[in-house]
Amino acid sequence: NLVGVIEPYVVGNSFTEYAERFEEFFEFNQIDDNRKRSTFCTLSGPAIYSEIKLLFPGKRVKELSYTEIIQKLKSRYDKIDSDVIQCFKFNTRMQRSDETTESFILDLKLQASLCDFGTYKDKAIRDRILVGVYDKNLQKQLLKEEKLTLTDAERIITNYELANTRAAAINSEGQQVASVRERLGRRAAY
Repeated sequence: NLVGVIEPYVVGNSFTEYAERFEEFFEFNQIDDNRKRSTFCTLSGPAIYSEIKLLFPGKRVKELSYTEIIQKLKSRYDKIDSDVIQCFKFNTRMQRSDETTESFILDLKLQASLCDFGTYKDKAIRDRILVGVYDKNLQKQLLKEEKLTLTDAERIITNYELANTRAAAINSEGQQVASVRERLGRRAAY
């Protein structure tokens, strides 16, 4: 009996990650190389099985190795844009008004990992944060720093957002107290 469940692949998700989960599944269940193909074809679902048949016309699935199936499916589902396209996406990324700064930074880091920035990566992310951050007061605060690193920027952003959250909570509490006092004051006047 096999332990664990692997759901059928959903188009749009990373196929590489899906294949990595299968490798973990195979290792945990001690499935040898001879059984990987049949186990994968059985558990990955009918859409993947049909796709395998389309990718290898004229061949029976039994004739294929697990490795060649995975390689073809990765190239089919995990198409990656060229470095130029990835850099374009990175360099035009702006924070949306409904997006948290944390989410914006995580997305920038992910996008930067797809670019060939080398040792320039942290500076590129920092610069993109400076240009792309939605909150202009936060942007001003970041620009005040003379030697701003990515780590510094993240710390400043965290502190800025924490202070804004606390201030909003305090203001909200103050308004509630004033409202209660006003209602109590009106009652005393009657």
